[in-house]
Amino acid sequence: MKIINLPLSSLSLAVCLALTGCGSSSDNSQLVEKASDTAKTDNKDTEKKPDSNDDNQTLSVSVVSHSANSVVNATATQVSVSVSDESQVKEISLLVNGKKVDTIQSAPWVLDWDAYYWGNSSVTLAIETVDKDNKVHTSAAPFNVKVTNAVNTALTFSELDAQLRNTDSLSVSLNPVNHAEFYELKVEHNKSETILRSAQAQVELTELTLGDYKMSYRATNAQGQAGPWSKAQEFALLGPEAPAAMTEPNIELTEAGYSLTYTPPEQEDGLYLQLSLHGPANLSLDSKDGQPLVFSELTPGSYQLEASITNAYGHKSEPTIWQLVLEAPQAPANVVTTMNVQGEQHKVTFNWENNDNLVSYVVSATNNSTHEHYTAKATDKNTLDLMLPAGEYSWQMQVVDIAGNESMWSDTKILSVAVYDVQFENVSSNPSTAISTADNSTIILSQKGNDNWLAKLDVYGNLVWEKTISKPGYPPLKTLLELPSGELVASGNFTDYNAGKSYSVTAKFSETGDEVWYTQTQNNTGGERFGDITSAVLWNDQYYRLQSVRAQDESYATTIQQIDLTSGEILISEPFVHNFGAHRIEAAQLVVIDSDQLAISGSLLKETHSEFGLNYVAVFVAKLDKTFKSTHSWQSKNIVSDFHRAIKLDDQKNILVFGEDTAFTITTYKLDQQLNVLSSHNKSLNINLAWQSAMHVDPDGSVNAIGMEYSPSTIYNVYFDSHLGFVRKDALYSPALNSSPAWTLKAQDGATVIADQMAPSSGLRVIRTLF
Repeated sequence: MKIINLPLSSLSLAVCLALTGCGSSSDNSQLVEKASDTAKTDNKDTEKKPDSNDDNQTLSVSVVSHSANSVVNATATQVSVSVSDESQVKEISLLVNGKKVDTIQSAPWVLDWDAYYWGNSSVTLAIETVDKDNKVHTSAAPFNVKVTNAVNTALTFSELDAQLRNTDSLSVSLNPVNHAEFYELKVEHNKSETILRSAQAQVELTELTLGDYKMSYRATNAQGQAGPWSKAQEFALLGPEAPAAMTEPNIELTEAGYSLTYTPPEQEDGLYLQLSLHGPANLSLDSKDGQPLVFSELTPGSYQLEASITNAYGHKSEPTIWQLVLEAPQAPANVVTTMNVQGEQHKVTFNWENNDNLVSYVVSATNNSTHEHYTAKATDKNTLDLMLPAGEYSWQMQVVDIAGNESMWSDTKILSVAVYDVQFENVSSNPSTAISTADNSTIILSQKGNDNWLAKLDVYGNLVWEKTISKPGYPPLKTLLELPSGELVASGNFTDYNAGKSYSVTAKFSETGDEVWYTQTQNNTGGERFGDITSAVLWNDQYYRLQSVRAQDESYATTIQQIDLTSGEILISEPFVHNFGAHRIEAAQLVVIDSDQLAISGSLLKETHSEFGLNYVAVFVAKLDKTFKSTHSWQSKNIVSDFHRAIKLDDQKNILVFGEDTAFTITTYKLDQQLNVLSSHNKSLNINLAWQSAMHVDPDGSVNAIGMEYSPSTIYNVYFDSHLGFVRKDALYSPALNSSPAWTLKAQDGATVIADQMAPSSGLRVIRTLF
């Protein structure tokens, strides 16, 4: 830029604005104010030049604090100006973007500039000079500087807590900004933004709600120039502190329902406790009155109880939470059942611990076979009776509490009424016999080791008593009868092979199984070796046993003996003699027909024993009078072989005869009282039926028997009609038996008692069931 020097006398004034003073640097800006037109010459190529002693000199004004593209970070800054001749200057002004921001009239020539209002922008600076003649001179070449956002550094808040409680207002003090016309405070909360305007550097925030806050402010000057927002200041308005160390509420069941009571601890002034209950009922209470908080008439269910502190501004603390379960009534877990026979039914008594909160109980039982349903109810007591027939039942209990709430039905339990499945280790299942007593108990005679074993089970499978009977010889007792007095009589035999002697034995026991007397009689005189007591009956209140003695030539001598029930002595020993032709007689069974008649049955063998051929020819039945003389007789006509299995009486006193050949072909005969054949059948079943012990005659004359088919091994229940014709065989899966039963009994209540072998170990299994 060319500098033109004008004499002062011509009132021309040159103002030079330079970054480093007046000079020829390209970065400098020089302001030259031309002289008035009167100072110009007509010759444009000539110019008046000052002399060295001329009073007219050039006035230069230079900015020495800033240069082009300078960076301004301060909120307020000063622009320093260098003046070559202060006497020529009346005032100097700073222009920002053409607007005058400060004016000075004397040295020091430093102008104030509130750069904040132009933060984050590029601005143009210029100097305006008024000389002593009041002539205004402005820069012909303003220059730009960059004002950063850092100019907001000075914009700070007064000390402020990061967390506030128990208030809803806040006084915010702002660090003032020069020449601020007003301030704007921006408040961010809950994703919303609010801007407040204040003429003072103090702002009141009111009606604050809980949450996190972020604040920033800015100032605006009188010219409407707004500066940048300050850095954000954050704080959180918190609710009261959550309740601490709170006790569990008291829960009580009343006739109106559950009652939940909580006694709140003392709170600071302005604070109170609030309880909220969520669940089947949604309720809320507070402790403003200082009284215990009570929720009443609540029903069973799962609840969430929330305790919180609320202050005077309605701010609520985080809750302390309890998970509560108000229990529905529960059926007693431990129910004890006892049973007693009541005629043909059983009184089952249910007992449980008393519970004052329960008022009524219902027991429901369903027979698992017949599906019949039985129900009983008890009120205000802890016992209940239910009359049930014998069988297996599924039962449940439901209860009602004092508030009338019903429980769920309890888990299903199994109740066995006069049916059972019990086991006895080391007791033989075969040979074994049993009788059913008048009270439906079962008395079992078996062997345990080398001794006889006598035991009584009640109708529910409880072991009433057991006895071990140690006598000479292999366990001798095989038959068992109950006397009207409840006493027991058992008979049997044993052989002393070393001495070559055979003995028949009879014993009497008390009704509790204690030995009353025991007798044994040698029966192998005259060369006989083997004796056997095969059957015994109680006839006209006297005890008779059937003795069969086999000689070495395989001939048999059969004797009916009466035993004195007081002493055990043999009172009568009467041989059984009858002409069945050229056959040997092997008597097997005695059956009482009536007070005047006794029946004897067995097998007829060929006259001469064969080691390899068939010896059994037929079965026989003979009726005897009181002197043991035969009045009627009958023998089967099987042309191959017939072996005696059993005889039974039906309700019409008909004699039912069962035989079998060597190939499991079943022969059945129904004889009237004169031993005339009413019907006869044979059927090949390939089933080993335990006729003597596992057969029962039903009231209509039909018969069923249990046995095992060995290939494959399956237990069957075999049915015959009233004419003893085969009807069907049903595989017996329930109860699942391990072997062909040693014996079965029909109890007076219709239950069937079965002797089975334990598996896999040896022992006796006794099952009482209903078919």
